[in-house]
Amino acid sequence: MESITVQVLLDHLALPKAGNSANDYEDAAFPLDAPVTPVTRLRAAIADGATESSFAALWARLLVEAFVQKRLLVRSQRLLTQLAVLHQTWRQAVASKPLPWYAEEKLRDGAFCAFLGLELAEGRRGNTWQAWAVGDSCLLHVRGDTLLVAFPLTTAEAFNSRPLLIGSQVRFHAEAVGAMHRTHGAWQPGDRFFLLTDALAAWFLAAHAAGDNPTATLEGLLADRDTDASAAWLADTRRARHIRNDDTTLLRITLLGTPGDA
Repeated sequence: MESITVQVLLDHLALPKAGNSANDYEDAAFPLDAPVTPVTRLRAAIADGATESSFAALWARLLVEAFVQKRLLVRSQRLLTQLAVLHQTWRQAVASKPLPWYAEEKLRDGAFCAFLGLELAEGRRGNTWQAWAVGDSCLLHVRGDTLLVAFPLTTAEAFNSRPLLIGSQVRFHAEAVGAMHRTHGAWQPGDRFFLLTDALAAWFLAAHAAGDNPTATLEGLLADRDTDASAAWLADTRRARHIRNDDTTLLRITLLGTPGDA
């Protein structure tokens, strides 16, 4: 197999729920640009902070950055220890913030997030990928116009209002680790990976099942992210009740190259 250079392009879209400002946005995605070119081993992650929990945006950011920076090794027996370290970082960050009594009560349960991490590898064994998920943020592996993989949920009906999430407090970590899903596959130059938080993922899977082309819509949203067009589409789709009103995050990883080169 001839060695080739595959470049990586990352694009993202982040929009708060209707009626909220950007300061209220509680999701996280990382990285927002490609740290390596060519791909030797690239990691990317998204996390969806639960609105009803406390300081969820901070917990989401800690999770995705730790995964990408290999301080959260999901295949390691040290995972519970590594989550406990992140808990300490989260707790120290929020401890200095003055809070009313009811927020102090809420803080005891901490923050909760859905988490999705993706790792791409390029090597002698070929071009491979692995993904891990807790909760209902989803990965889509697309080749051309074909959806190859949806993970961890595959239908819009599989989403519910109480997914199991990763909590910031140590007492919740073991349950989350036990509920972690994993899948893997192979990639080719030209493939795209979309990482989506739950509302957008549920919309995509419903549209795909209906025979529409939601991948083209996602591509259009990313193309229009610097204008008002993507926000307008999302507002219209929410008003039509085709997508739930929630923080919306989309991270696309494009493996630039010609299919069949690998």
